Amino acid sequence: MIDAYSGVGTISLIVADQVKEVIGVEINNDGVKDAVMNAKRNNINNVRFHRADAGKFMVELAMKNEAIDAVIMYPPSR
Repeated sequence: MIDAYSGVGTISLIVADQVKEVIGVEINNDGVKDAVMNAKRNNINNVRFHRADAGKFMVELAMKNEAIDAVIMYPPSR
């Protein structure tokens, strides 16, 4: 599962016990650092966080034929 625009990992960490693996994608470096720290503090080991543009990250996965079962998107409002 992908949590696009994962921020500090709130949604990723909430759903982690319901899926095999979560990939959190966030462009903000501080958000990614906080997400990693939050996962460690909560002993959640099936979540990986990537600092990247979520749209580009998902396109790259598609081009590699990576199978993703679900995507949660909560993009920032502008």
